[in-house]
Amino acid sequence: MQIHTPDPAYTGSPRARANYTLALKISLGFVGLLWLIQLLNWGLGVGPEDFGVRPRELSGLAGILFAPVLHGGFGHLIANSPPLVILGSTMLYLYPNSALRVLPAVYFGPGLAVWLFAEGSSHVGASGLVYGLVSYIFVSGVIRKDRRAVAGMCQQL
Repeated sequence: MQIHTPDPAYTGSPRARANYTLALKISLGFVGLLWLIQLLNWGLGVGPEDFGVRPRELSGLAGILFAPVLHGGFGHLIANSPPLVILGSTMLYLYPNSALRVLPAVYFGPGLAVWLFAEGSSHVGASGLVYGLVSYIFVSGVIRKDRRAVAGMCQQL
């Protein structure tokens, strides 16, 4: 078995650093948006249950779109923020071409699965996004024999 070794001339190049910086900025921007939404919800007294995924209710379908950006509280958001920054940056830097297909799938997929199969009341949070990203990066790293992705995900777990 041969494992792909990244070209040190590329990974240390100004273009690679610029690509990583852009990936990090996009990830930080998304997490910043989550914080802004949480602060607005807190300031306006809007509860996340109003826009969450409510399983098998027609009115709960809108939650598939809104639930990943809503959180049950600041503790919930604090728990999701670091993984989203790390995984988002990793996804966008290591697999920029795949990201255009994978990100919509891991954004909408968990919400759809919750709507179809979950029980209970309103579900919110970006945990499905986190688990979708870590799964894709790890499995893709194994398939592509990319040490950076596999090692990075093993350190996160």
